Amino acid sequence: MRRGGIRSFGAAWILAAATAVLGHGGIAQGQVVISDRAIGEPTDSLGDLPVPVESNGAVETEAETGQPALFDTDPTVFHAGSCGCDSCCKVQCKDPPGLFQVCRAASNARWTARLDALLLWRNAPRERPLFSNWDKNTETVGGTVMDAHDLDSTMGAGPRISLFRTDCHGHTTEFTYFQAFNFLAEEATVPSDEGYTIGPDGIYGNKWAELDTGTAQLTSGIKSFEVNGRKCVSRNISLLGGFRWVEWRESASILDMYRPADVFPARIDRDRYDTSTMNSLYGYQIGFDARMFDRGWLRLDAVMKGGAYYNIATQQSSYRNGPVGEPAGLIGRTYQDSGTAAFVGELGFMGTIPLTNHFEFTFGYLGLWLESIAQPTNQFGSQRIVPDEPARGKLDTTGGTVLQGVTLGFNAKW
Repeated sequence: MRRGGIRSFGAAWILAAATAVLGHGGIAQGQVVISDRAIGEPTDSLGDLPVPVESNGAVETEAETGQPALFDTDPTVFHAGSCGCDSCCKVQCKDPPGLFQVCRAASNARWTARLDALLLWRNAPRERPLFSNWDKNTETVGGTVMDAHDLDSTMGAGPRISLFRTDCHGHTTEFTYFQAFNFLAEEATVPSDEGYTIGPDGIYGNKWAELDTGTAQLTSGIKSFEVNGRKCVSRNISLLGGFRWVEWRESASILDMYRPADVFPARIDRDRYDTSTMNSLYGYQIGFDARMFDRGWLRLDAVMKGGAYYNIATQQSSYRNGPVGEPAGLIGRTYQDSGTAAFVGELGFMGTIPLTNHFEFTFGYLGLWLESIAQPTNQFGSQRIVPDEPARGKLDTTGGTVLQGVTLGFNAKW
């Protein structure tokens, strides 16, 4: 017998023996028996996995044989099959049945790293009059000249970093962190001699009149971290669920100036009202990720998720008064914290343009909705800090806000 024949016979005997050891030793219809050992095409008990074709001791690839290879020679290549969604559909890594082969195939897991720049805007707080017109002749309150709803913030920006791992069974694990800060809103009245008063709802119970100016400033920022698991349920849709932490903080400052009566020499005094709130939300979210469009050169995906959260909310308020140019004296301060239920929802769209086999350009839309949170302007009515009284109050968590904007970034895949 020629050397090539002996080698072929030996390889077949070893393959059949390995199959028997791994629990597939039965002889099925369509197999060829040589020396009581079965070789040939795999049986139904082995599934539809093809056997590599031997040629001169080397395992040939799909391109050489016309059949799918048992292993990809390039570990960065993944077969998406008929699924058009890399992020949610099963990646067919051709897992063989044996223990050692399965361990080897685990190295075929796909990783995707994503880095985005977030450009976000937040909506203004709910309506609450801050300053109104004052008629010093009739001593009556006129129309509202500044409302909390007028505090439209400038754009906030920050990074979003994500890491995705998809195994050979279509399960994806996601880690995402982002932050966006420097949301800033400022408003001021036109100077008017004793022309303003604090709005009818007051601030910390104060309703001073005969004010010359009024200004307001609002700053805010957000952080988020989430860990999600994703499971493909159809060709272009996957379900997701996981833990998420969100931190939303805001600070508001209200300042007015006036000339106190019967003070000589004349001077300008000021009132300063400061409130800061912090919301730390911990919860579980569920949602879905769907492939909306795929033409190779462009993919469009949509994601929607939301969940119930436990919100550890805090607020701190203070009222100071004193002449301009001198340190303001503290009238009073309050602090409260509480744990309440809250909601966080997210809606996103992302377009992906492949640049190379490993890099992609991404662009999209991000919208976030936070509900049942503490906000500074809502504390103005729930605190009482007035001269000659002990400061007291309660935490208000009836606020809500919406953030939305655009995302720009890159994906790196390996």
